[in-house]
Amino acid sequence: MTHIHAPWRAEIGRSLVAAGLFCQGTIVIKALSPEYIGPDLSHRLFGVLGGALVIFMGNAIPKNLPRRGPRHPAAEQAKRRFTGWSLTLGGLGYMLAWMLAPIEHANGIAACFLGASFLVMSTQACSRLSIPGNGGPTTLSQGR
Repeated sequence: MTHIHAPWRAEIGRSLVAAGLFCQGTIVIKALSPEYIGPDLSHRLFGVLGGALVIFMGNAIPKNLPRRGPRHPAAEQAKRRFTGWSLTLGGLGYMLAWMLAPIEHANGIAACFLGASFLVMSTQACSRLSIPGNGGPTTLSQGR
């Protein structure tokens, strides 16, 4: 019997472990909720857990390589690193907002951190579309 190494097996394994830990964390928080921890603390813990999930995803993005070889590997990796950093910092801000902000304002502040990171990623992706030779609208409008 031959063993075929598939690079996607490790990725699926990491994802399943992360999903299992996330589900286990929510089960524990829910089980402890009314008797041992108050509703404010349980809301904070759910927010911290959500921020940790965003950080995990942001950390994984630069490590996942595309299945097909990109036309410009260095540019593709730079894009993945930028996206990963944006998500990681947005998730960190999300976690910190849920840990430190007053509970009545934590959700709004956390959403602002995460929204800002998505806005930065979107702006960076849209700015790349308008660069000539990048396959964006400018290239198409020049009749190429």
